[in-house]
Amino acid sequence: MASTPLPRVPEVAQFFARVLQATRKGNIRWEATDDAAVVTAKLDGDYLVRLKQVDDFEGESPADADHVLEVVNEGRNAFSVDRRMIDADALSSELHESVEYVFPLFVELWNRATLMSMAGGEHLKRVNALLEAKIK
Repeated sequence: MASTPLPRVPEVAQFFARVLQATRKGNIRWEATDDAAVVTAKLDGDYLVRLKQVDDFEGESPADADHVLEVVNEGRNAFSVDRRMIDADALSSELHESVEYVFPLFVELWNRATLMSMAGGEHLKRVNALLEAKIK
C-alpha cells in the first residue's frame, strides 16, 4: 500500500510542527539508516517517523533537495507530508513564530535530525561543555 499524500489541512501543519518542536527540544531520537538520504525515529507503539531527502520537486535546483516526512505504522506507510501540503500561516500559528516559507523549516528539521542521528548531537553537547570550561 503506497503512502497517501495529505491535503492542506490544519492537522498537517500541526503534525509537522510537533515533529519539528520535539526535534528542537531533543525529544525525538533520530537514527541513521543504510540510506544516507533517510533518517528514522521510533515513536511509542508501532509508529515510526521517517524523514527523507528527495530531489527538488520543481526540478529547478538539484542542489536544493526537498524532504518528505512519512509516518509508518506496523511496517506500512500510513501517510506522508511535504512542504507543498503545509500552509505557512497554519504553521505560523502552530509554532507561534513567523513562517513565510515552509521549505526552510524542512531543511532545519533535516539538519537537526541528521546531526542527531549520527550521534553528532551528543558529541556536540560534550564538546561544547568542554569548550565552556576552557572559556570560564
